[in-house]
Amino acid sequence: MDAFEKLVRQYAPYSTLVGWLTVVSVFIPMLSVYYETCSGRFLVLLSTTVSLWVVEVIPLWVTAMLIPLFAVIFKVMEEDAIPLSGSAASEILFRGMFGSVPLTLLAKFALSEALKLYGPIRLVPKAWIFAIAKLSWPLLVFCTMIFIILLSPFIGNIPATEITLSLLRPLTDNLRIDSVKSNTLYGGILVAASLGGFTSPIAGAASIFAFDLAVRKGYSSVTWSVWMFTAFPIALITGVASWVIILVYYYACNGPNERIFKDASSSPVILYKIDEKSKKELSMIMMLYFFTTLGWIASGYLNDSIGQMGIVSLMPIIVLFGSKLLQTADLNRIPWHVILLAIGGGALSAAAEHSGYLQYVSSHYIRGLHWSLFIILPTVFSLYKSQFVTCLLFLPAIVASNSDFDL
Repeated sequence: MDAFEKLVRQYAPYSTLVGWLTVVSVFIPMLSVYYETCSGRFLVLLSTTVSLWVVEVIPLWVTAMLIPLFAVIFKVMEEDAIPLSGSAASEILFRGMFGSVPLTLLAKFALSEALKLYGPIRLVPKAWIFAIAKLSWPLLVFCTMIFIILLSPFIGNIPATEITLSLLRPLTDNLRIDSVKSNTLYGGILVAASLGGFTSPIAGAASIFAFDLAVRKGYSSVTWSVWMFTAFPIALITGVASWVIILVYYYACNGPNERIFKDASSSPVILYKIDEKSKKELSMIMMLYFFTTLGWIASGYLNDSIGQMGIVSLMPIIVLFGSKLLQTADLNRIPWHVILLAIGGGALSAAAEHSGYLQYVSSHYIRGLHWSLFIILPTVFSLYKSQFVTCLLFLPAIVASNSDFDL
């Protein structure tokens, strides 16, 4: 292991150079071969984007910002086999970039910040956490995983994870980071957060993008109820199965006989000071969460009356910042890189739809393929990149192919 780490440190300065050489070696040959048609130029854009996302010589969100720029410069979009002008292409790209997905993500993150500052989590007795931990550590891991999966459909996997980590903070502050118990606890949280991200249309960034695309394409059968009754049981079953695997690791590594806390001679000290807020602020946050979630659910059924999820998402943003519950400084804690990645993904989806690339791939390659390939390929790709990036790349092609699968 030491030799491997030494080798990695030795060649780390050259990793950026190797990454750029990899991107250039993909870009130049493909550009020379496929430059003649709009679909071919989009293929060059797509291949270069994937290469940049894989090697990560620049941040993912910066690569996402390059997509609309290159889509206009290289004229990858067409109409009736005629390349679109820069102004016409820009109009289509902006429609794709600034849709419901970025606003819904912004609303989710704003609600998450409000929940951390004012939420009912600060009223939960922390003694309960220690009682469960002393009774059975595997039980604590199980309760933590189920808690995240149960909360994720309604508030999202990121807020659910943050609530859980805040609840566990008095325990984790005193937990040895290299212990088996620490590995099992954080491993369970990671698994539960990943599973919770697809339990509802607003649970994760990839789910928001997928649901928005389904609504825009007119798939009326994709509703909140269908999504939750399909995905939620799968998440629960997979969560329990994952917990069993964690349990095997826990007992195999002699977890029951391990010291839990850093200082075994003293009881853990709760350094987490509960900051009580007024009942008025707390009630407002919870009511806002309830009505926002209700609006997101209703938007799938009452699209003509209340519009898409992005319109509903304006409500919590206006209320939280307009009432001064959140300040301008709170915007700095919002993960803008995820929102920018969603904006770039919208541009990629719009460029794919208007370049003729999806129609070409659907008619020449996807037709006759078994649908299982479009489960295996995204699964393998998501092992190396995020679920959101995987969704951006594969879902438009799957939607364009619709009935061309060999079922």
